[in-house]
Amino acid sequence: MRSAGVGVLRVEVTDDITGEMAAAITRAVAAYPGRSIEIEIDTPGGDWSASRSIFETLQHHGRRVTALIQRAASGGALIAMSADHRQMHPTGHFFLHRPSGAYTKATLDGIADRKAALMAGRCRIPAARIRRWMDENTTLDAGRALSVGLVDEVPGLPKPRHPIVFL
Repeated sequence: MRSAGVGVLRVEVTDDITGEMAAAITRAVAAYPGRSIEIEIDTPGGDWSASRSIFETLQHHGRRVTALIQRAASGGALIAMSADHRQMHPTGHFFLHRPSGAYTKATLDGIADRKAALMAGRCRIPAARIRRWMDENTTLDAGRALSVGLVDEVPGLPKPRHPIVFL
């Protein structure tokens, strides 16, 4: 886990994820390189490129990143996974779905594969399982997200005694 910084930079992703939001977050993180980051996530998702850009910015930040999650849908789920510590509100959820848009099926499949691989690289869930959840338009409530390892903590819920191992 990355070390704590001197002070905290608080960032909110509480609307549709856009290129402008990604640029603003990238600028803020660059302006405060020595600070830990708390990112509040309550988003329906948004642009794939913007979500990936925020993920990469936070993943490459030199200090600890903590995600405080209410709703991490679509690209918000990817952003949440960039954090060293993920805390979900008891009524929160992840929503994983197949990408959509004015792209060919092959392009959308490539985006889904890349997103699943990036998320899998930050937890103990194989990319194939994440991809299956995306194909099935899966919502994981706070308890399920905690039990499978998408989040580290849900206030009021005990941590699982035995981790789920995906084969």
